[in-house]
Amino acid sequence: MLAALAAAAAPVLAAEHVVKMENIAYAPAELRAKVGNTVRFVNADGTDHAVFVPTKGFGVDLGM
Repeated sequence: MLAALAAAAAPVLAAEHVVKMENIAYAPAELRAKVGNTVRFVNADGTDHAVFVPTKGFGVDLGM
């Protein structure tokens, strides 16, 4: 019982997801992230690409 209570009280760690752009395609093509997760975009092409988040309240930090 004590172990179950400790597990329930343990903080949930945020996950990091990586989206890679290569050969003019995103991989994975679809991503389901949860609130608190981080999505990192990796550009492996020689061309700049844009990231658009249409959901109000969500932002994009491009690290600039």
